[in-house]
Amino acid sequence: MSYQEDLHRLLDLLVAGEIAPAEHEALQSLLKTDAEARATFRQRMDLESGLRHWAAEAAELPSDERGPNGNDVTVSLGGRSDLETFDSRPSSAPSLGKGRTQRGDGKHWSSRQTAFIAVLVASMIFVMAALFSIPNSNEQQIADSQVPASGGKSVAKEALGHLVEQPNCRWQIKPVSWGGTFNSGIAVLQRGAAELRFGSGTNLILQAPCEFKVTDASTAELLAGSVAVHVTEQSNGFVLGTPESEILDEGTEYAVSVAEDSTEVHVFNGSVWWVPKLEDERKEHDLQDRIEAGQAKQYVRSQPTDGKFIPFGRRQFVRNIEQAVRDDTEGEIIAYDGFENLAGRMRRGRSGFGWSGGWIPTGRRGGKAAEILDAPPGTVFGVSRDQRRLMLCSEGSDLRRELSPPFTWEPETELYLSFIIRDAETETRPVPESGDLEGKTPEQSDPRPDRSLRMTLEPDLPGRGRTRHAVASFGITSSGVPFINSRQRVSRTGLSILRGEDYFCVVRIPSVESNRPPQMRVYHSTEAIESDTAETWTVEAEFPVERQAIRWIRVTAGSNAFWHIDELRLGATWQSVIESEQDVDQETPHSTTG
Repeated sequence: MSYQEDLHRLLDLLVAGEIAPAEHEALQSLLKTDAEARATFRQRMDLESGLRHWAAEAAELPSDERGPNGNDVTVSLGGRSDLETFDSRPSSAPSLGKGRTQRGDGKHWSSRQTAFIAVLVASMIFVMAALFSIPNSNEQQIADSQVPASGGKSVAKEALGHLVEQPNCRWQIKPVSWGGTFNSGIAVLQRGAAELRFGSGTNLILQAPCEFKVTDASTAELLAGSVAVHVTEQSNGFVLGTPESEILDEGTEYAVSVAEDSTEVHVFNGSVWWVPKLEDERKEHDLQDRIEAGQAKQYVRSQPTDGKFIPFGRRQFVRNIEQAVRDDTEGEIIAYDGFENLAGRMRRGRSGFGWSGGWIPTGRRGGKAAEILDAPPGTVFGVSRDQRRLMLCSEGSDLRRELSPPFTWEPETELYLSFIIRDAETETRPVPESGDLEGKTPEQSDPRPDRSLRMTLEPDLPGRGRTRHAVASFGITSSGVPFINSRQRVSRTGLSILRGEDYFCVVRIPSVESNRPPQMRVYHSTEAIESDTAETWTVEAEFPVERQAIRWIRVTAGSNAFWHIDELRLGATWQSVIESEQDVDQETPHSTTG
């Protein structure tokens, strides 16, 4: 098989959606090294895009402009024995071929019908003649080659993915259609960071201020601002447009920043192709630029073919949606875990920041690990939980996570810790099998059920010394009473929390100079949270804590407990651990003077 035959065979498989992983890798390798192959690829994708566009228009014709007996105009693009009837959109992209056929019974055609078919044929001839002059960029070329089969459903009505946003996000135009999903259109983010998780396998994080246009499942355009792009191994590729170029990935992670007169590209993993949009004679030449991992380039708008290397990492991008929390508090937040980007058992360190590794089971044999669940929809304490996750600690879960670096006590330093909890026993406890504890309540099956939740701040000591010399511990007893343990003395409140209700807890450990004991404030979901440090506390310890460096945070659930935990924060100020979407919405925009 000749080189050209092999290339066209691979393109046929790609367009038909039948390409195997090894064949896809071979095609990618060929496109990386051969400019002629890349030109052929573009021409093929342009032609496929045009054919499907015309076919979709045919489906929108009134019934009197269709084939005899009202049949749809049908286009056979070769490589298939059947005829494809186009409805509101084409099915998965067919292989390119020669023939065009019309479905009908041979009866008379109206002059308008004949004219329509003539226009289609003439248009196809025009595109074939223009193949050698098509620019080396097209916003739809790869996107159109990867349209999945939909069984006749309209792509325009299907969600392209899900939106995940930080609590402090403020939008001028929000790209949400329904249920936290997004579709094609313009998005303008004024504050915060948000992630567009495409169903096609690509994730984009928008960093405000940012203006962005979603075209389809594998094509978008950055109009202004910054975006980080992660093309996962499941994706077939993604095309990101800028005012002066298109960026083609090679299974990678990169970031782009569009300024008024230039664009920067930083590649973290893999590599990308910079394909300038040219309108003069230069478009006949192969002026693409490849940017490798660890490299960064800047392109001036007036000279998009002349990229200059710039220091890699000189511009900071939000590559993890949770990183935005730290940036928004100007460094006052020490560690954060929103329990995102995880699934199932919680043993990996992918979520949050300020940690060294992930959550690990405790004890010599290893305690029970927690689980990550999809959070219920709605907003709790100003935090939108749509399309987000939380941690379930249940039935003896015992795990810890290491701070990086350990927290040390500087002069006048205070430590704040906040989290959202919910006693979810009635929602989460497995239903007993038939005959197992039938008719018995948990109290009857276990006279003293342990439903407690305890968080412990552990020092930088080995082995059991971490527990015996804990800086402080706090949590909820089996009877729902908040408590604090400081210097081996337990303090409780007379009030108890309710099962199935959400609570926001803030723990404060005052500075060394104040010589005051730790305090905990527990808010019900119906209460407003003060913007400044609370004046009254739910429970206060008897003694100040021992001022040791804090290295670990440990979470332990009772053997009969089912606790939902979310939005864990450690910070140096009250404000750093309580900010929510409501805080952002209530802000007054700053006025500026020219």
